[in-house]
Amino acid sequence: MNFGSMIWSLMKEDGVRMSSNNNIDMNPTSTRYLVADYLNYRLGKDGYSWANSPPLEVTNKIHRSMRILADEFEEKYSAEFTDMVQQLHITPNVAYPTFNTVAQEVFSDGINWGRIVALFVFGGAFAIECYEHNMSHLVDSIYDWVSTYVQNHLEQWITSQGGWNALVEFYEKSPDRHDKSLWPSFGKICLGAVGVFALGAFLTNKS
Repeated sequence: MNFGSMIWSLMKEDGVRMSSNNNIDMNPTSTRYLVADYLNYRLGKDGYSWANSPPLEVTNKIHRSMRILADEFEEKYSAEFTDMVQQLHITPNVAYPTFNTVAQEVFSDGINWGRIVALFVFGGAFAIECYEHNMSHLVDSIYDWVSTYVQNHLEQWITSQGGWNALVEFYEKSPDRHDKSLWPSFGKICLGAVGVFALGAFLTNKS
């Protein structure tokens, strides 16, 4: 088995494990529920259906706030964001390194609600890109990557702010949410993604 095939095999195994645990921690106020709700919402906007979605029976203020904030983000930065995602040239071999590199760049200057929303939007755009290039099976993994990144790297900050309910307050009461400094720099994200391009070329040559 060549290097690229080995990575893809491991990714498929991770996807299977993740899919079998889709019901874990699916309290409507949990991170995993919020990620699943947003991915379902974003895919649905483009007419796609996530076959292995966890059961989603509740839509609360947290979910609605994330959807609206994400829509605002996409509307404000649509051209830059779409261009960035398309330039990543996502393939199964580099899907996870791509996600991880971009996520790290989003939070390279710290954590705030705007950047957390940006991470969700990136996960949604990533999922759309996978559907459009016959890689819809990766959506299960994207769900796991976003959820795990938030839980491992952002949850402590979120808890310190008052939990996900503080996102609702940010949406409803913050006059600063239109301040561009709250959102990540696309220039920095694109520069960080250069490493992903190099990795992709390396893996392609090794396959």
